[in-house]
Amino acid sequence: MKVIAFDVDDTLYDLSEPYRRAVLEFFGPDLGIPLDELFIRSRVCSDEAYELVLAGVKPIEYMHAYRVQMAFGDFGVDVSREDALAFQRVYERYQGSISVSSAVRSLIGRLDDAGITVGVISNGDSDHQWAKIDALGVPDLIPRELIVVSGDIGHCKPEVEIFRALEDRIGFIPDERWFVGDTYENDVIGSLDAGWRCIWFNRRGRILEEGEPRPDLEVRSEDEMIARVGEVLGLA
Repeated sequence: MKVIAFDVDDTLYDLSEPYRRAVLEFFGPDLGIPLDELFIRSRVCSDEAYELVLAGVKPIEYMHAYRVQMAFGDFGVDVSREDALAFQRVYERYQGSISVSSAVRSLIGRLDDAGITVGVISNGDSDHQWAKIDALGVPDLIPRELIVVSGDIGHCKPEVEIFRALEDRIGFIPDERWFVGDTYENDVIGSLDAGWRCIWFNRRGRILEEGEPRPDLEVRSEDEMIARVGEVLGLA
């Protein structure tokens, strides 16, 4: 039996698109900040703050404000907490219109037709993450019971326990387990530590340092990801 699981943000869809649209609407087009770099920094800050949220030390609003204030601050732009939270509301509105591409939908259908179990492992606050998952229509493609959200179980990637949670829901540990995700620290390190094989969707072109653990495969585009998944799982 074979299993493949996907991350959600920046894997099943391009997370930078709703972020870019929200920044342009809220802050205007004349910030003078490279939006790709701002987005990457925001993702790093989000991961930093989320650990405190998951541990119950801080509320979810802390992460929403922190990642905006810290990311913009790195580029010399001060953002008040009030404005950071207002920006979050705009960002969430754009996240409500996200979608999984027809090509990825087709891939998941082909995996299912081939008898391959497909799941999701995603970090995030439960309500917020499920809102995105539902907006994407993921439960139409993958059974809800095989969608693991960190906010529901108290463990987050890169912790091994979140991968074990999906294994428990599947009911067995398959011989061949693949994970596809974009974040090196969470998705690559987490899946390798859990004994899964990994396809790193390196959408932002991060360069690894010498000695850092390598994923089994690295892809840079959605088309390449679809092709490599099909190859390693033997799709026609």
